[in-house]
Amino acid sequence: MKTSNVVIGLLSAILFVAGLGLYSYRGELNRKAKERCEKAHSEFRAALYGTDWVFTTPNLDKEIEKACDGEGLNPEETASLKEHRDAVQKLSNEYLCEDALRAYGASSTPAKQHCPGTQIGKKAGF
Repeated sequence: MKTSNVVIGLLSAILFVAGLGLYSYRGELNRKAKERCEKAHSEFRAALYGTDWVFTTPNLDKEIEKACDGEGLNPEETASLKEHRDAVQKLSNEYLCEDALRAYGASSTPAKQHCPGTQIGKKAGF
C-alpha cells in the first residue's frame, strides 16, 4: 500500500511539473510572438517616415501579417499610409501638370489631362 501511494505521489508530482513546464513554455512562446508583432509594427512606422518609404512599406505590410499571425496594419497605420500615398500622388500630379505646361503649353491635351485639380493648374486657369 505504501509503495502504491509513493508511486501515485511521484506520478502526480511528475505530471504537475510537466504541466507547469508546458504552461511556462506556452507563455514564453506567446511573449515572443507578441514581441515579433510589436517589432514589425515599429519597423513599419519607422520606415513610413523614412525617405524610401514608398519602396519599403509594401514589404513591411506583409511582414506584419506574417509576424502577427495574419493580423495586418492597425487603423492608425492604415491612415498614415493613406495620408503618405495621397501626398505623393498630389506631388506627382503637380509635377505632371508643371511638366505638361512647360513642354506643351496651357492649351495642350497633356495640360488639360494633368492640370485640373492641382495648385499649378488653378494658377494657369484650369
